[in-house]
Amino acid sequence: MSINISEIFYSIQGEGPQIGTPAIFIRLAGCNLTCEWCDSKYTWKKDLITSTDISFKDLSDVICSYLINNPHPPRLLIFTGGEPLLQWSSIRQFLQYLMDSVGKNNLSVLDYNLKHLNISFETNGTIYPKLIQNIGAEKKYISYFSDWSIIISPKLQFSNQYKEHWWEGISPVYNYLLYLKFVISDKNDLKIIEKDFLHRRKNSWDGVRNEKIYLMPEATTTEQQIEKLPMLIDFARKYGCKVTLRLQVMAYGNIRGV
Repeated sequence: MSINISEIFYSIQGEGPQIGTPAIFIRLAGCNLTCEWCDSKYTWKKDLITSTDISFKDLSDVICSYLINNPHPPRLLIFTGGEPLLQWSSIRQFLQYLMDSVGKNNLSVLDYNLKHLNISFETNGTIYPKLIQNIGAEKKYISYFSDWSIIISPKLQFSNQYKEHWWEGISPVYNYLLYLKFVISDKNDLKIIEKDFLHRRKNSWDGVRNEKIYLMPEATTTEQQIEKLPMLIDFARKYGCKVTLRLQVMAYGNIRGV
């Protein structure tokens, strides 16, 4: 059994609700969108794509090495992309493999560290409606791992992938898992959020409160982020949303594996 990935690395989460948290990143290959500003085109663009099929055993070994060899092991495992939920079936099987392999080997320290992981998914939300019940219904995973979170990053007009009313098909059953992260290029993106979501969302979305909505500047440099911050802060103050930076860009620049 294997899963197709672009890269795996250990860093900190530089964006969104878990910003600043040490994390293991599994970046899966493939995406169903082609956003203009995508910073990981190497996961899907034909002339840039770099990916490999890695066995469940090898991937498990890498994750376990981070958990065993670190005196303060990470508590966050992030499946990102591309669009990771394109490979949900493989992710599901891998999580089962991970639990089974640790249990069979009776590795108490590893089992403890594994159980304290927060499993997080970063998704564009377009295939999420078909999967939320499946993710939420996996009681054995929910009960084994410490926590779950799903970060949806809907694509706005600047991406050339915007679809109106994208939220209407998403089940509100597991709103407690959800966060929204909007990548903002200019004021037009904020107008879309204001008009097409905040003012028109259904009551079923009340569980995704405004404080679970994150605004992030579309930027590949620190200077670009700083330039857009006042615009995001003004909007956040008006609606009670939150602002997030891209710490990995500020620390290392716009490079891979960080």
